[in-house]
Amino acid sequence: MNPLSVLLPGFEGTELPEWVASRLADGMAGVCLFATNVGTPEQLRRLTDDIVRRGGRRRHAALPGRRLAIPRKRDPRSP
Repeated sequence: MNPLSVLLPGFEGTELPEWVASRLADGMAGVCLFATNVGTPEQLRRLTDDIVRRGGRRRHAALPGRRLAIPRKRDPRSP
């Protein structure tokens, strides 16, 4: 099991830092978004799209107290 697959770290700013993008590509579970990560609805959409693009099909973005839906591609290996 990849130890990154259970991590959901937070980060500062409204753009995905390179260290987060790199770890998403290496299998990190996703990120936890806070108020400091959200500017406008359009910016939030770009950020979550970037999380999915960098991390692949099964990455998550979570907001404390709620889950933020991110479109995911269906795994063709799943029934």
